[in-house]
Amino acid sequence: MIFPLLYNKFFSNKEYKQLFYFAQTSHLVGSSLLLILALRLNRRFGIPDLALYVLNGDIAQCLDVCLTYMPSKIMIGKLIKPGSEGTVSAFYSTV
Repeated sequence: MIFPLLYNKFFSNKEYKQLFYFAQTSHLVGSSLLLILALRLNRRFGIPDLALYVLNGDIAQCLDVCLTYMPSKIMIGKLIKPGSEGTVSAFYSTV
């Protein structure tokens, strides 16, 4: 629930290419954190495995998914007829 609120506050007035750039950058940072965890480089800096796992798994992935799918869901929501939002959202989630 936090990430849609953050999207509405900070990213709703941005252009799509800025959102795409930020989403790809966050994905790159998340992948780098996963590489650091796999190579156990976090132990050199005193960062526990669990903290890095939670930061990469929960926070980075939710931010990436929110910034990648939220703009397209909003665009689809504006294009469809009122009353069919649930059906289109379910179809969009499965496809």
